[in-house]
Amino acid sequence: MKRLSIISAAIGIAIIAAAVYAADPETVAAAIAQAGWAALIVVALRLLAVTLAGLTWWLLFPADARPTRCCRWRRSAATSSPRGS
Repeated sequence: MKRLSIISAAIGIAIIAAAVYAADPETVAAAIAQAGWAALIVVALRLLAVTLAGLTWWLLFPADARPTRCCRWRRSAATSSPRGS
């Protein structure tokens, strides 16, 4: 599983690098600089939300009944689905 994680991370980084290169690195750098601290705050809040959602799902199930990693998409879908639908 660790090898798959490393390969997936490498592929993700390559895709991001290709997208930055395709969009002109100077333009991307200017957009990041223009966003400033606001972008960092958004990323930090999203990281906090995903971490807390994972923790609550982990606490919801007893250790012997926890879903496997392949079910992560269900957790993400349930956490980010609109309420009341």
